[in-house]
Amino acid sequence: MNLTKWMALTSVALFALGLAACDGVNKYEVEVVELENTNSSSSGSDEPGDKPDVPDGSLLLDDFEDGDHGNQVGDWWFVYTDGTTEIASDNPGSEGEPFPSATDNGSNYALTIKYGEVSSYAGWGTNVTPVADKIAGYNAVQYKYKGADHCLRVEISDVADYDHYKYCQGKSAEWKTVTVKFKDLAQGGWGSPVEFNPAHVEKISYQQEAGTPAGSVSIDDFYFIKVAE
Repeated sequence: MNLTKWMALTSVALFALGLAACDGVNKYEVEVVELENTNSSSSGSDEPGDKPDVPDGSLLLDDFEDGDHGNQVGDWWFVYTDGTTEIASDNPGSEGEPFPSATDNGSNYALTIKYGEVSSYAGWGTNVTPVADKIAGYNAVQYKYKGADHCLRVEISDVADYDHYKYCQGKSAEWKTVTVKFKDLAQGGWGSPVEFNPAHVEKISYQQEAGTPAGSVSIDDFYFIKVAE
């Protein structure tokens, strides 16, 4: 056992003792506290290739290694649809919650979303409001994906007409790591223009537009990062 792993286990043990001495600890409060270890996989694995190459101090949104549909910042993943288009994760919960499933990229789990031909819109995403103040300190996101064309949306509270800032990626048959700078995000242009403010980020989402053929997208290792402009 190396020193880093020993320190991590010791910290967990001390944290557990603290919980035993206190009543009424909120689940979300616990998860947000764990963000202090933002550059580590929730799996705790030491296998080579399991941990992505991200800048020091990066904020982990999710690596899906816990196998549930919660993210690493105290909220949940969800799917949404126009009411006609079918969309679900590869491993849906009893009420349609998008759970991750086994993957082939060197880690244990990734989130795979499958959808039918899109009538109007369909997508998936997660809330990040518990760490909105932390996101203001970053200027980009990084994630892995495999599958169909898709558009990443960084949703801010200032947008009132759903014309959210987004950046689109082409399809990829292999796992691909991409970095999207906030300055490269753009609104669709059909709504009211608003200035992008990272301190106002509420959700990270992915949306497929009308006419998109049936397909699937897998995502993994999503981080907020700080990069050179």
